[in-house]
Amino acid sequence: MSVMAQLYPSHKVYHFPHCRGLSLTHAEVKQRVEVISQNLLDMGFQKGDRIALVLPNTYETVLTFLAAAQIGLITVILSPAYQLVELEFMLKKTGVKGIFIYDTFRVLKHLEIMKKICPELDECEPGKLNSPRLPSLKHVVVLNSPLMSDKKTYKGTWSFDQVAENRSSAKKRDYPQVEMDDPCLILFTVKQTL
Repeated sequence: MSVMAQLYPSHKVYHFPHCRGLSLTHAEVKQRVEVISQNLLDMGFQKGDRIALVLPNTYETVLTFLAAAQIGLITVILSPAYQLVELEFMLKKTGVKGIFIYDTFRVLKHLEIMKKICPELDECEPGKLNSPRLPSLKHVVVLNSPLMSDKKTYKGTWSFDQVAENRSSAKKRDYPQVEMDDPCLILFTVKQTL
C-alpha cells in the first residue's frame, strides 16, 4: 500500500458507485487506513486480536480490513445476512474483541440483534462491554445505514466516524511488527450436500 501510494498517489484504486460515487486514490486509501490503524491501537487492540466485519461491500469494509491487517489484527468476515443464532455462534467461535455492524441495513437489524445477545450494551461505555455470552467482545462499532439521512449514535458503542476520525493531536503509536505469514483473515464457508 505504501509503495503504491508513493509511486501512484493520484491514481484511483477504489470506486464505490453505491456510496455516492466515492472514489479513492492510493494516497487517500493510505491516509485513511493509517488513521483507522492508529485509532484501533488507541482503543486497545493488539496484534493477534480478532475483529468481525458484518458489513456489505463498502469502503468502510475495505479500509477497516486494510487497517486491521496493517497492525496484525485478524479479521473475521461474517455474512450480513446472519441472524441471532448464527452471529452469536460465529462470534463465540472466533473470540472476537471487536465487531463492526450497521445499525440497520435494508431488512437486517444488526444492532437490535447485538442488543439481544449482549443486553449489557445499553449500560456500558464504548470499549468496555462485559458480556457473559461473549466474554472476549469489548468493542461494538456501529455504522449508520446508508439508506438513512440522519446520523445516530448508540449507547455503549463507537460510531465508525469515531474510528475513522483523524486525531492529529493524538500521539502516534508504533505499529506492531507484522510478518508476511501472520494470519489476517478468518473466512467461513458453507458446505452444501447434494
